[in-house]
Amino acid sequence: MTAIVLNPNGTIKGVNAAGAATPAAGTLGGMIYQLANLGVMGQGNSAINPNKLDHLSLTEDKEAKIQGVANNNGGVATINFTPPARTVMLPFSQLTQIFIPDYFTAPSIGYTVGTGGSPTFTNGNWATDLADAIRLLHLLQLNIDRNPLSLTLVESWQITNSRSPATLDAELQATVKIPLQAFSDSLGGWRYVGLSPFGALS
Repeated sequence: MTAIVLNPNGTIKGVNAAGAATPAAGTLGGMIYQLANLGVMGQGNSAINPNKLDHLSLTEDKEAKIQGVANNNGGVATINFTPPARTVMLPFSQLTQIFIPDYFTAPSIGYTVGTGGSPTFTNGNWATDLADAIRLLHLLQLNIDRNPLSLTLVESWQITNSRSPATLDAELQATVKIPLQAFSDSLGGWRYVGLSPFGALS
């Protein structure tokens, strides 16, 4: 499988074994969790979301655990993402591309993919990158070599009401569970990061 690389100069970061922020340590689960948090914060900001659009939800159960996932000591985050989308038709042998507009007004949530390295997620739009990351997690989930425990982290992924050539011709409906790892932040609190049971991004 082609190496999956998270851009070390972008907004999304990972943490090292000690829990310190480390740009090159990002994982797919961590990216999904961080983007969902940023998106939910954006939805609650009336300056960038004056129309109160609500296409994303994030709930966390700090007592839950996904059986078989190592280091899952911080609970489980459940993300529901149901934004309008535009499908981009490609040749039959390729997956249909999906574009989701950033539904916040400028300056949005300040997400950037960075400029260094060889990132897999290069759209630059947080909403499309979130959808692409969930879709990639779903594809990895279907691969028995990457998912020997037969985990079901992506509980649903579907595109409905696709009808070309409308600009926004579809709606994404995705639900994903991300196992979390907790780290002490040395200030008496905790830092939570998303785990990637199907492999790291780098």
